[in-house]
Order: sequence, then C-alpha cells, then structure tokens
Amino acid sequence: MLEIPFGWPGLREDQSVNAVIQRYPHARFVFERLLINLRFEGQDCLDEVAWRRGMASSELIAHLEQVLTEPAA
Repeated sequence: MLEIPFGWPGLREDQSVNAVIQRYPHARFVFERLLINLRFEGQDCLDEVAWRRGMASSELIAHLEQVLTEPAA
C-alpha cells in the first residue's frame, strides 16, 4: 500500500496536464513516457489525454500517484 504524503491534495481528472506539472514537476516523467506532447496537450485535462491513449483516467491518475508517492532516489 502506498503512503500518501501529509497534505496530499489528490489529482482529479479535470485538472490540466500543465497544472499537474506546475504543482508536481517530477510528474513530467509519466507524461513523457506516455508520449503526451506537453506543448500541444498541456492545456488538456487528464481525462482527455488518457482517453486519447486508450486508457481510463483513473489508470493515468494511478500512474501519477505512484510516481508522486515514491521516495526520492
């Protein structure tokens, strides 16, 4: 089970890619791995970019939360 950091605000499917990266810069890795073009898709919500890649928004959010809760190496 993942430990959620104190004050964790969570992620919502209606947040834009840019909003997530602005708040959590290390989340960029997930978007780059999914080949999300930050220049053209940055203003799109997580739900939309997940749909374009054939995945549920909950799956994308789970990937993001996993990266955001991993201890720094």
